[in-house]
Amino acid sequence: QRILVNTGVSTYENNTIRFFERSTSAHNTIEVNGKNSSDVWSSFRVAKRAFPFNVNLLHKEQSIEISGSHNGYDKPLKRNTHERTWIASHNSLTIRDNLSLNKQQAVAFWYFHPAIEIKQKDNNSFQLKLDFGKSVELNIDGADACLFKSTWSPEFGLRIPNQNIRLNINSQECITQFAWI
Repeated sequence: QRILVNTGVSTYENNTIRFFERSTSAHNTIEVNGKNSSDVWSSFRVAKRAFPFNVNLLHKEQSIEISGSHNGYDKPLKRNTHERTWIASHNSLTIRDNLSLNKQQAVAFWYFHPAIEIKQKDNNSFQLKLDFGKSVELNIDGADACLFKSTWSPEFGLRIPNQNIRLNINSQECITQFAWI
């Protein structure tokens, strides 16, 4: 079952909806200091694109690990990079985000498919209800999490209500773990 989605594209008009849907904060990633990782403006313009590096795939005995970094926040003299590692095992998915600089405001976003029911258990844990009575425990370390309403656009011109979790990151490393129960 699909769990995570990005916000999608509902319009090509040059308006606030289009600008948001193209922004870093409309995707399942980290936004630093309220800035996009690539410069976006107008309906179709992009410059100073973030480029990936150190992309790796590692097969371990009980898991698969995929990692990569990008330089989207490496502005002059800042030397700031975002590294994300996905560790998939039989019954869990752990996502580890690392930022090379810690004196900044960083927010991570997780957008969920509309079919997912989300219940916040405490500041850093949630229960996701999937189809057929299955559940996923979502636990977060290194951030304070809040549940918000948002929309998902699976096709042009359509916006469906869904939910997202925003993580206000308070350390250089933030860990999100999905555990199937």
